[in-house]
Amino acid sequence: MYRRLIDLKARGIYAECLMKIEKIHLKNFKVFQNVTIEDLPKFCVIVGANGSGKTTFFDVFGFLKDCLTFSVGRALMQRGGFKEVVSRGHADPATHVS
Repeated sequence: MYRRLIDLKARGIYAECLMKIEKIHLKNFKVFQNVTIEDLPKFCVIVGANGSGKTTFFDVFGFLKDCLTFSVGRALMQRGGFKEVVSRGHADPATHVS
């Protein structure tokens, strides 16, 4: 994608076509029981202790891609099934990513 933008810019066709994530809300997705992240900058560094959810945070994007490319069932099975994706020990079994 980056190379494509350079090619377009070289031809004078550059336009603001990059997407920006403005807000992420996760509910019952693995370690995230109810998390909202707002006002994300263009460049963001995720730092945290081992086991704090950094990899899980990025797996959200892989999960969404797999849901859209294949199916929700396949995306869940690739991650060990619904019981492995939903937050453990939480009363509400619904999982929400937006």
